[in-house]
Amino acid sequence: MIDIEVNGATVEAILATPPAGSGPGVLLFSDAYGLRPQIEAMASEIAGWGYVVLAPNVFYREGDVAELSVAEDLADPDGRQRLWRKVGPRVGRLTVERALPDIDGYVAALLARPEVTSPRIGVVGFCMGARLAVRAAGRRPEAVAACAGFHGGGLVTDAPDSPHLALVDATAEFLFGHADGDPSLTPQNCADLGAALAGSGLVARNEIYPGAAHGYTMADTSAWNPDAYRRAFTELRGLFDRNLHDRPGASDPIDRRLLQDPYITLFRSPAVLDDALRRLRGSGYDVRTTDASQWVDQQGMHRALAALLDFPDYYGNNLDALNDCLGDVAAGGYGVDTGATGLVLVLRHYDAFAAAHRDAAFAVLDIFAVTARAAALRGRPMLCLVQSDDPDLDFPPVGAVPVSWNGAEWLRARRGDEPAV
Repeated sequence: MIDIEVNGATVEAILATPPAGSGPGVLLFSDAYGLRPQIEAMASEIAGWGYVVLAPNVFYREGDVAELSVAEDLADPDGRQRLWRKVGPRVGRLTVERALPDIDGYVAALLARPEVTSPRIGVVGFCMGARLAVRAAGRRPEAVAACAGFHGGGLVTDAPDSPHLALVDATAEFLFGHADGDPSLTPQNCADLGAALAGSGLVARNEIYPGAAHGYTMADTSAWNPDAYRRAFTELRGLFDRNLHDRPGASDPIDRRLLQDPYITLFRSPAVLDDALRRLRGSGYDVRTTDASQWVDQQGMHRALAALLDFPDYYGNNLDALNDCLGDVAAGGYGVDTGATGLVLVLRHYDAFAAAHRDAAFAVLDIFAVTARAAALRGRPMLCLVQSDDPDLDFPPVGAVPVSWNGAEWLRARRGDEPAV
C-alpha cells in the first residue's frame, strides 16, 4: 500500500508492478467493497502481464482502508447483503462532482510514477468502479487508450450525467462484460450502451456473460464465477496488449476510429496530433506532412502537394489534375510506400491557407475524401489529418460527410484559445 496526493488529500492505493519493474500504467477501480486482498490479487495478476497497476481507495473521504475494511463474510450471501446496507450509502455519496476531480488526480498520480513508461494508460472497473472507468475515459481521452468494465451497474440511466453520455468524448477501445440477469444493467441498458459506443465511433466489445451473476469476478464473494472471471481477464489482457504497448506493426484502433470519419479529421493541439501520428506510424502507416502556412497561393499549394506525394512531372497544377493524381495514389501508383498499411496526409496550420483561399482549401479536402473512400474499397487506407491554430475552423461536408474534430478535442472547450506552437 502506498499514499498518493489527490486534490490536496492523502489517498491510500494499491501499487502492483510487473516483473520487469516498469511498463504501461493501468488504473483499477474496485467494486463497492473497496480495497482488500481480492483487489490486491487482481492488481497483481494484471501487473504480471507487464503493467504498473494503481488501485486507489476511492472512498477516502469515508475513512482509510483499515477503517473501511470488510468485516462480513462476503462468501455468505446474507453477509454480503448485510455489508451492502453499510456500503451502499457511501457509494451514493461518491457523486459525479466529487468523482471527476478525483479521476484527474488518480490519472496524474499514475502517470507520475517512475515505473510508468507510456503516456497512454488503461482503466478497468468492477461493479460501481466500471462507472468510474467510463468517466475516466471520457474525461481524459488523451491519456486513456483502453477501458474495461465488468459487471458494472448504472452505466446507462436517464440522468443528465449518466456515465454512458461520457462516451462522446472518449477515444479508447472499450470492453464490457456484463452480468447475466443484472437489474442494474439490463439487456436494454446493454443495447443502449452499444448504441452509444457505435454512435461515438468507438471500437468496442459489449456483451452479457451468460450465467455470470453480478460480482462474478470477485473470488471472495458468493457471486464468484471462475469461468466468467477467466474469460474477463483473458479479454482484458488482449485489450491492454492491443492498446498500451509501442510495438512496430502492432494493431492500434486509432486508424479504425479515424476511418469512421470522412477520412478527414481536425486537430488543434500539436501534441494530440503528434501522439496520433506516432501511433499511426507504429501501425505501419506512411505519414507525409506539409506546412500549409507556407503556401503563399494556390500554385504554391499544388507544388507542395506534388512534391509531397511524388506526383509525376506532367502534373497540371490544378484541381482536376489533383483529383486524377490522388486517384493514382489510391491505386498504389505513387505517393505511398508500397509496403505501408496506408497513407496519412498531414496538413499543418491549414487555417492559414483556408483564411486566404477558402474555396481551394475546401476543394482539396473534398477531393481527398472522395478519393479515400475509393481507396478504402481497394484495401488502401488513406487519412488526412488537418491541424488548425484556429479552434473554430470548420468546413462544409466533404464527400457528403461532415468534417469532424478528433475525439480528444471534439468539445470546443477542449480546444482552448491559446495559439498552437
